[in-house]
Amino acid sequence: MIFNQKNDVNNHQLSNPYILLMIRGEAMFSSLKQELQTQPWLPILAAGVVMGVTMVLTEIIPMAALVFAGSLESFLPVGISMTMLSAAVVGSVLAMRSSFVGLIAFPLAEQVTILGAMAGAIAQSMPATATREDTLLTIIVAIALSSLLTGAFLFALGHFKLGELIRFLPYPVVGGFLAGIGFFDHQW
Repeated sequence: MIFNQKNDVNNHQLSNPYILLMIRGEAMFSSLKQELQTQPWLPILAAGVVMGVTMVLTEIIPMAALVFAGSLESFLPVGISMTMLSAAVVGSVLAMRSSFVGLIAFPLAEQVTILGAMAGAIAQSMPATATREDTLLTIIVAIALSSLLTGAFLFALGHFKLGELIRFLPYPVVGGFLAGIGFFDHQW
């Protein structure tokens, strides 16, 4: 039996999941680096800045204002920060992992309406002894949990290739959902 130290080391490294993760990460980084070196940077940065400013002024601030409305208005700066951070994370992850060129991602009004109703219900149901910070923390945890559960559900739909089931959802149901969103928006 011939002992080949180099092959034994390589076989041991390939069976180690941490080494495999590092190898995959290095390969992804090198391909990203090569792709970015061939791109003209000025148009990309200009488009990113214009889109970022547009999103902040037309999407992020009004969405945070919908969620943190009424008695929660004093927490609006925290809501704007949360919405900006989540939009930055979603946009960055999708830009790095998507196969679509020129992808733009931002929060949608449908989720904000539901989150606003949830935040208002939580604020009203908090006990009188709860501090304002307790109310804010409860709302933040509820938003984070609902976001994680929604993400897990959508990931499961994609992983098990169940996205085509949406075609069985009747149009009146979709129309009713959109009308309900309009109704909730009108109530605020």
